[in-house]
Amino acid sequence: MIKQKILVFVLCFLFLFEITMQIGHLLPFIAENMGNLNLNMIKDKAFTILLNPLDVNPNPLFYMLLIGSIFYSAYLAVTLGKEKEGWEVDPNERYHGSARFAKPKEIFTGNEFKGATRKDVFHELMESIETKGGD
Repeated sequence: MIKQKILVFVLCFLFLFEITMQIGHLLPFIAENMGNLNLNMIKDKAFTILLNPLDVNPNPLFYMLLIGSIFYSAYLAVTLGKEKEGWEVDPNERYHGSARFAKPKEIFTGNEFKGATRKDVFHELMESIETKGGD
């Protein structure tokens, strides 16, 4: 379980780190070059950040996003595998989605539902079809 949590933390952090690198450096770049900005400039800057992440100068936005991605990755790793409380269906089986057949006294409560044989149900169906004329 610890290995899974570490793996989740590392994978999530690496994914968020790359997004942090792109956002933290592309937004200031776009703001600086707003007058003569084109798609090739953005693409070249994004590839530069992707291929050489240590060559770019970090800024406060990058640090804030980096701290947020560390906390979010840690949160995901800590909450991994926790059971959801209050989801049990059957008190004897303690896992989510467990089901059981209902007891007769849970089904036949007063006039809400009455028991009948297949023959009676079929006969009642046929009578209802004949009396309504099939329309």
